[in-house]
Amino acid sequence: MHRILALPLMLLATVGCGDVAAPPPAPLALVSTAPRLAAEDRVRVIAFDEPRLSGEYRVSRRGLLELPVVGAVAAADRTPYEVERVIEAELRRATPGREALVAVELLGARGAFRTALR
Repeated sequence: MHRILALPLMLLATVGCGDVAAPPPAPLALVSTAPRLAAEDRVRVIAFDEPRLSGEYRVSRRGLLELPVVGAVAAADRTPYEVERVIEAELRRATPGREALVAVELLGARGAFRTALR
């Protein structure tokens, strides 16, 4: 009887003891609740360690953000979070060996809506 109870207890004791860490969950709530950028939207880009890239920009009628250092980035129909990842990838290409960390904030009335959802 004691052997039958010991096995499940031993299995429970070893759960979570593996060397492999689980990846962090994707920020689905942020991506799915944030509005998608559209032509003429204004955004603030903050690039840490790259002050030339930081500033306020407008999404062009073609759906692009024209940015210094990285050039044109497709922004229309993407969330600010998705645009952050694209800019970071372009920044890594433009400045090899440097860390790329970017924040994008939608400005104006739609930006206030985004902030309330976060």
